[in-house]
Amino acid sequence: MDVDASLHDVSAYSSLTFECFRSQRCFEVRGCFRGFLCFYNGTYIYLLNPSTGLIKQIPDSPIILNELLSGFVYYQPTDDYLIVSGFSEYDTPVTSPIKLMIFSLRADKWKPIEVASHLPYRETSVSEFTPKCGLFLNGSIHWMVHNYETSKNVIIAFDLKEITISEIALPYDFIFSYSNNYSIYYVL
Repeated sequence: MDVDASLHDVSAYSSLTFECFRSQRCFEVRGCFRGFLCFYNGTYIYLLNPSTGLIKQIPDSPIILNELLSGFVYYQPTDDYLIVSGFSEYDTPVTSPIKLMIFSLRADKWKPIEVASHLPYRETSVSEFTPKCGLFLNGSIHWMVHNYETSKNVIIAFDLKEITISEIALPYDFIFSYSNNYSIYYVL
């Protein structure tokens, strides 16, 4: 892109066309980090660098059942891009604990994450079509989930360095609402 050119000048930009967009009418953005875009086109997960046109199809996870959580980050200590997937092994995500898998772009493979033998969490909005994307902050990916043992919505933080999950309580007056594929969070 020519930053000195007028925005109305056709030569100021170029159009990139990617085959992975042609076969699907819509796609879901799973995250972006350091210029890379992670998205799902209904069939595969891709990493895309729009400025260079570089695109990589991510191999299928060995476990593809009931994906509930997703996260995409650049992890500086290992100089690696990571995709984290949280899923339920069973057809009943409401009462099934979430398991985690991680994909390393550097190693080009998925591996299970051993954080605990029992994680009593499920997605807060049990939507089987749209995994909840996590937010990366201070070396951890954060998701809002429901602890079905305590019957409370909480934030879980998956620490990439320590490979641990911690639970963060929400304020007492915190309200979660899920409507028309939008999540609304507010404190009274």
